[in-house]
Amino acid sequence: MSTLRPCGSPGAPKEIVGRNHWEAFPGSEVSPQGEMFKRIMRDRVPAAMEHSYRWPDGKTLWVDTRAYPTSHGRVGTLWRDITDRKVTKQALRESERSSVRCSSRSMKAARL
Repeated sequence: MSTLRPCGSPGAPKEIVGRNHWEAFPGSEVSPQGEMFKRIMRDRVPAAMEHSYRWPDGKTLWVDTRAYPTSHGRVGTLWRDITDRKVTKQALRESERSSVRCSSRSMKAARL
């Protein structure tokens, strides 16, 4: 499994180009994403997962990762930033909870 990004492309740090995933991201082999990659290599079946990264400054990035075995015995991976979708879903859930609480209070008040 190699971490490949075209040289010179934005976000292609020299320290990861051409290195395998485990070298570029030490410790990731025991993460849920690392376990998924190992399962893909072992079973030769595609997989997908949503997971988050929390940065030291407290920000969270949500990523949809889709990975598949390649014909060359490696893993191909596509990542998509889904942070906006996750934030929107959370806001909707909170709004729905607030609405249910408000409705419950209104119904209790109406019974009095």
